[in-house]
Amino acid sequence: MKSSLHSQDSAESRYLSHRHQVGRLWKSLFLFSTLVGIITLAVLLLTIFNQSMGYVAIQNKVDPVTLSDKSLEQLDQTELINILEKNLSIARIRQLEAEQPLAERSREEIYNIVLDRIVDPVIVSTWNLSDSIFKKNAIFAEVSREFPTAKVEFKVWLNWRFISQAMSSRAELAGVRSALIGSLQLILFTILIAFPIGVGAAIYLEEYANHTSRLNRLIQTNIDNLAGVPSIVYGILGLAIFVRGMAPITSGQFLV
Repeated sequence: MKSSLHSQDSAESRYLSHRHQVGRLWKSLFLFSTLVGIITLAVLLLTIFNQSMGYVAIQNKVDPVTLSDKSLEQLDQTELINILEKNLSIARIRQLEAEQPLAERSREEIYNIVLDRIVDPVIVSTWNLSDSIFKKNAIFAEVSREFPTAKVEFKVWLNWRFISQAMSSRAELAGVRSALIGSLQLILFTILIAFPIGVGAAIYLEEYANHTSRLNRLIQTNIDNLAGVPSIVYGILGLAIFVRGMAPITSGQFLV
């Protein structure tokens, strides 16, 4: 009897020891995965920060000094419009007026048109932040050798201008304002539809629903599926069905 109990205790001890070893192994694996994720995120953030600023070499088709006695940044809307009228053809001015009268445009829009249509700056070379700090002399020497007419400036790409500026055909003038506004409008529209329906469905299922009903069980099953499947999967499903599969309808082609 004692022998049987002793052998049983030994088996349980070996089993618990094995379980503890497996637990320590998985714990170490999870900690390693977390560490890899943190390091990857840190490298990503450092890379974004490193690429978001640095020296650039800019060549202008027209020197801004020849357009005005003052810097373009210091000119008001009227002065910028005068520069456009003096340097653009009548046909080009009429085209701009047809799109939107210049007097009704903001000072920022007029300034971007002057840069885009008259000054026409071209970024011929760029350097990231680390190179700009540790290889500054080499950068200026390279620019003076390969781009003698270019001007070297320190640019910070990730700034308020990038957030508040609208889209542009020139990458250096482009911003994400339109994308941000569109995303916020989509979120607001989704909340206005999903919130009352979701709250109403929750109250109905919790307080009034007959759980033996086939319809209510179907609704509950779909809710459980929604809670258990990542939202990105439903996003991909919606993309495949509504954007790709129903493109002739959702794109408005049937109206043409």
